[in-house]
Amino acid sequence: MKYILLPCLLLWCRSTTAQTYDNLVASGKKMVKEERAKFGNDFSAAIVVLKEALKMNPNGQEAHYYLGSAYDYSHNPSFATVRYSEKDKTIQASREFEDVIRINASYTGDIIALDPYAKLSSVWGCLAYSYMVRNRNDSARWAFAEGKKRGGFPDFALEFNRMVLRSFEPNAIYFTYGDFSTMLIWYLQAMEGLRPDVSLVHINTIDIPWVSEDVYRRRHNIYSSAAVESDTTPYFEWTEHTVDVPIGTTGKTFEWKIAPTNYEKYITRANSQLIDIVTNAAFTTPIYFETGTAPEDMLGLHWYTEDRFLASKLIPEKLTEYKRYFWDQLNTFPYDLLKKADPNCGAELFIILNLRYNFIKGILALSDQNKKEEARLLYQKMEAKIPESKYPSDESQKEYLEALRKRIEK
Repeated sequence: MKYILLPCLLLWCRSTTAQTYDNLVASGKKMVKEERAKFGNDFSAAIVVLKEALKMNPNGQEAHYYLGSAYDYSHNPSFATVRYSEKDKTIQASREFEDVIRINASYTGDIIALDPYAKLSSVWGCLAYSYMVRNRNDSARWAFAEGKKRGGFPDFALEFNRMVLRSFEPNAIYFTYGDFSTMLIWYLQAMEGLRPDVSLVHINTIDIPWVSEDVYRRRHNIYSSAAVESDTTPYFEWTEHTVDVPIGTTGKTFEWKIAPTNYEKYITRANSQLIDIVTNAAFTTPIYFETGTAPEDMLGLHWYTEDRFLASKLIPEKLTEYKRYFWDQLNTFPYDLLKKADPNCGAELFIILNLRYNFIKGILALSDQNKKEEARLLYQKMEAKIPESKYPSDESQKEYLEALRKRIEK
């Protein structure tokens, strides 16, 4: 039926007396969003409409953005399909996102999850990962290199994640939660051979059976084979209970109280994978979480992480204050590196906002200790190193900053 409708649709689009660029873009966006909402992969009608819009206005940023999204989602409607990424559709999507940025470095149009900069990293990172899963490592390196050339994997974000990787102890496990940061780590390990001993686990995708199987294939000792081979059902009915995690060879155990958090009485397959990895590591293999990981994804472990500024390390005790790792990295971070960042890239700006949050945490800690003058000096340093005029806060951070100013001025 869709093949019969497409010629009619095309004729309708070409009736330019009735259709305007804005109308066509609105129709194309609606089609993309509706198909995306049901994780479908038939974007053919949307592609016809958006191409017609671009004939009217070749510099229409939103039309390019949504056409790139349509090409991308037509072969990757969700992360579960990433291993089937297609080179030709990746190139088609990439060209559209490149055009968005070429037309104007600042994109203010409507987005689906990611801005055009992060989309470039995503489409090429997904293609590279699909090659990695199939052991086509030369092809993976080509995809990473091509993505870098076309504007993905920006320099500031790469350098920041180099610092993150280098800060880890040997053979660490690193839980990431963001697609952008995950793909940057893939890039650094594949292209630069940086810290191959670090096992990367994307906390939001290990519920996908083939993803957990790939993690197990790369470093099988981070969790039990039983966890990988477990039922693929995404949710399990589970009540609150305690998991006793051995603390190395000390004979002591860490009592981890776990309650389902995402659903009323269910725990996800991703949660069960996390539990298995932490239990298997037994605090002998260091575990780190990406800064900003949602507490509900950590199943209460956020109370037992030592914030080291660049990432948080899991420890078997609750912390009541920031330790020297945090303060050392806060004071020695090379803030001149921020000059390499592109504020138009939402993913890079997000890294910078997280750096500012680290200052906020430090200022609050000093304020709680009644070290008002030190808190004010650190606030001044934050304003000098990460000026609001250059790196604007989101609404949530603005509220934090306003409350902080009032607090340290009392």
